[in-house]
Amino acid sequence: MTVSKHRNSSLDIIRIIAFCSVVAVHFFLNTNFYYTTIQYPIHFLMIIVRTSSLVCVPLFLLLTGYLMNKKTLTKAYYIGIIKTLSIYIFASVACYINKVIISNSHFDVLKFLMDLLSFKAAKYSWYIEMYIGLFLLIPFLNLIYNNLTSKKQKQILIVTFITLTSVHPILNVYDLTSLIPFLSSVKSTGYNEIFPDWWTLIYPVTYYFIGAYLKEYKLKIKLIKSISLYAIVLVLFSVYCYYRSYGHNFLAGKFQDWGALPVMILTIILFHIITLLR
Repeated sequence: MTVSKHRNSSLDIIRIIAFCSVVAVHFFLNTNFYYTTIQYPIHFLMIIVRTSSLVCVPLFLLLTGYLMNKKTLTKAYYIGIIKTLSIYIFASVACYINKVIISNSHFDVLKFLMDLLSFKAAKYSWYIEMYIGLFLLIPFLNLIYNNLTSKKQKQILIVTFITLTSVHPILNVYDLTSLIPFLSSVKSTGYNEIFPDWWTLIYPVTYYFIGAYLKEYKLKIKLIKSISLYAIVLVLFSVYCYYRSYGHNFLAGKFQDWGALPVMILTIILFHIITLLR
């Protein structure tokens, strides 16, 4: 099989890493990790693996902005959603067959159709539901991004979206209602809102704009420095997660959401590292 000389193999590597990261994240979900008291070095290593895997969804979103930032309002563009919907329907049918044959669930076509329309027929189909909305917005997002006249304006756009979607997960995760020391507050599971978080769920748009920016303006960080920076951020964030969970079950807080700033930083650096390997 021949490979086109114009094909960017680094983008395929990003897809593979994102796919494997999805599997890794759900590996922890389907083990007793979340019901185990965090206290041993092996738990810290597991947290490092889990933390590094949080880039799965963000990588796909960055890649979307990187590849689709020139799409326009055309009939051909909208027809493109058929492929995604077809995959979702196929997966939903496969999941339903499994429920009927393997799990001995009652055969109910009407319920299947309702689950299909509400994106419940296949587990984790929330991503398809989200992507459909992003897909419909992309031509308009491109109009916004591509009509900005300078690099600085595009940077301000991205900083604005990061502020709206990614700052609050690292600020609204502390109990500040008493005069306890900050380190004790970090260990608390009680949260106080000190930063607006209404726009949280539009983080896919933030990643989309960042992906478009990375396509136009490469980061000016060399490979070795990028790898070192990635390792430092990964270890520091993992230490933070370990500390917050130490002595009890793993705490999966807002600070580990797909759109949270630490996850976003890891994703951007990793994306940059892989594109340098081309």
